[in-house]
Amino acid sequence: MSSPKLPQLDGLAALEQIDPATTLDPEEVQRLLAVGVKLYVAMLEQGHRIQPLPPDTNINATQVVATVSALLDQVDIEVFELGMWQSWGRV
Repeated sequence: MSSPKLPQLDGLAALEQIDPATTLDPEEVQRLLAVGVKLYVAMLEQGHRIQPLPPDTNINATQVVATVSALLDQVDIEVFELGMWQSWGRV
């Protein structure tokens, strides 16, 4: 059974072409990240064990740590708590 495709896949390709140095609306970036997080967790809950990023992505460790640190801070989770959660299991 194939998974449904996202509407307007061309829109995703266009987003991937945005120059990170471009000034974007912070609220739009927040909304995009929120949607991505929700979609990723939905995939996990459906039993899909996928990596969060495609293998050919051009995201480095600093970018991941900056994003993850900000997400943890916003939801008031300490790194220690994250480690405990990971030892208990996953979604």
